[in-house]
Amino acid sequence: MPVWKLSPIARKDDPHWKGYQYKDPLLVKAEDYVDVRRKATRWYKDKYQGDPDIKIDQFYRSAFSDEKLYQVTELSLDETEEQSQQYPLVK
Repeated sequence: MPVWKLSPIARKDDPHWKGYQYKDPLLVKAEDYVDVRRKATRWYKDKYQGDPDIKIDQFYRSAFSDEKLYQVTELSLDETEEQSQQYPLVK
């Protein structure tokens, strides 16, 4: 399964961040681009919000679902090995 990198593209003081606590890159193992953002949002909710009643697919948004804040790129195997030492990897 491919590994993707969500990289922040907005400045740390951009108002689109709206108080989001995590503003760093995140690696996600996922089949496709859409699944990347969904898994990253789930990771953020679990790590920083913790409310099990929030429905990810329908109501909850995170910085990872905002294309003004994060871009998504697929990593090669070498890039994955190197960057998984630096950033969290969501499976």
